[in-house]
Amino acid sequence: MKISFVTFTGIILLSLSAAAQPLIAASLATSATPLNSSPLVIENFSVYGIQSHYWLVNGQGEIPITVTAHSHLLISIYLYDQDDNEKIQTATFINNRTKEITLPLENIAAGDYRLVITALATNHESSSKSFAVKLSNAVSEP
Repeated sequence: MKISFVTFTGIILLSLSAAAQPLIAASLATSATPLNSSPLVIENFSVYGIQSHYWLVNGQGEIPITVTAHSHLLISIYLYDQDDNEKIQTATFINNRTKEITLPLENIAAGDYRLVITALATNHESSSKSFAVKLSNAVSEP
């Protein structure tokens, strides 16, 4: 009789722990936040209009970007090559509005690049967004 009581108790405890597990997992739901970034800065910083491909004519071109800030932010835009060398950089302040920013491409070779847009708040919290872009030489017609 003792063995059946112990077995019965074990089965009850096992079934209770299995039933309680989803409740525990549901209470631990979290959202992903990039490392070294403030949730406040992430929510106050949006980027639009980034394409995956841009054309160059004689090593010249541009990357138009639309940035919306819902607080006072320093927006910096960097273009890095495949070896992680900074090729071009520009920066501007945006305060509670949407702004069109153009990254001018001058004397740059065709290839694969990484476009990084960083927002720095007045309290020194920062966040960045990264995009893969390809620059190609435009073919002129004969």
